[in-house]
Amino acid sequence: MPELDLFSIVILGFWAYCIFDVIRTPEGTTENLPKMLWLIIVIFLSAIGGLAWLLLGRPRNTTYSLRTNAGRDALPPAALPSPPPPPHDDDYHRKREEALRRYHAEREDELRKKEQELERRAEELRKREQGTSEST
Repeated sequence: MPELDLFSIVILGFWAYCIFDVIRTPEGTTENLPKMLWLIIVIFLSAIGGLAWLLLGRPRNTTYSLRTNAGRDALPPAALPSPPPPPHDDDYHRKREEALRRYHAEREDELRKKEQELERRAEELRKREQGTSEST
């Protein structure tokens, strides 16, 4: 059985670290390539793939830990500030209702124009089909 020298052990450890680092990286946060492609590169290209992962693929400015403090010393998440209540004045409600009416009227107008365009195109298509059927 061949003896493993210190360099081989270091390379093997580096390779294993890179594989686990790719696996622990959240999906969609990797740089340049998808996570699964990085995993394949690191597995098949060993030290060179691991080096490429650390230089080109690992997300920037992120750190990962193997353990979390979820069970102990965890502080509850800070409560988000509640949005300010809407104004209760009649002017606000009147403007809001007016804006909604304008919006719905514009949408109805757009839909009516689209329906007219569809009807016009359907009529053109019917005329074209009748013209080709009469000429044959």
